[in-house]
Amino acid sequence: MEFAHNTHPHSATGKSPFEVWYGYQPTFIPPLQFASKNQSVEDRLKTLDTLHDEVAASLRGAAEVMKQSRPTGPLYCFKETT
Repeated sequence: MEFAHNTHPHSATGKSPFEVWYGYQPTFIPPLQFASKNQSVEDRLKTLDTLHDEVAASLRGAAEVMKQSRPTGPLYCFKETT
């Protein structure tokens, strides 16, 4: 269940928690013919920094949209009855 949640893309960022945290989307079943595509540490860190910056910008944008779409006045007007 947790794996399924972490592979689902978020509506605000378009990226899954796995993509944000690790920089790639892991597969549930490992392939039979595995070929390593390891990056150097520096390349990996640059990729993750870029990805984290993109996600932060997406979340800031989503927060601004939510702030602008909320009502400005009171939602309910209560009358006092005696």
